[in-house]
Amino acid sequence: MSKVYQHIPVTGIPDLQYDGYYWLSDAQKPVELTAEKLDTSIFGKLPFVVEANFYASTEKISIQVKHIDGAYQITKFDLREAKNITTASYLSHRTNAKKYFMVEGWEANVDPFLPEGMTTLVPAWSAFAGFER
Repeated sequence: MSKVYQHIPVTGIPDLQYDGYYWLSDAQKPVELTAEKLDTSIFGKLPFVVEANFYASTEKISIQVKHIDGAYQITKFDLREAKNITTASYLSHRTNAKKYFMVEGWEANVDPFLPEGMTTLVPAWSAFAGFER
C-alpha cells in the first residue's frame, strides 16, 4: 500500500487546523473552513456530508471524504511522502476562494504497447491542497 494515502475511519482524521469545505446534503453551497479545527461530529448526523476536502498546510495532510451508498469513504493523504506529482489550480465557483489546488500523483505502469519493460506514468490519485483567497 502507498505511504502517500490510506483509507481511514472518521476517528482517524487527525486533529489539525484545516482549510477546506464540507457540503451538506440539504445545502446549496459548501461550508468553508479557514485554519479551523474540524468538528468530526458533522459525520454522525443528518443532514449528512455529501463530500468534503480538508488540507492542513503545515503538516501537508489532505483529507478527502465521499458519502457513497450510505457510508463515508475517507482517504488521508500525506503529501510529504508524495513523489512524481503535479500541482494544478482550478477556478472555484461555489466558495469564497478564487482558486483551489489539487496535487495529482502519478505511478509507473508497464505499457503493453511499448517494448518489453518500458513504463509510462499514469494518474494514480488526486488530493485537495487548499485555496487561494
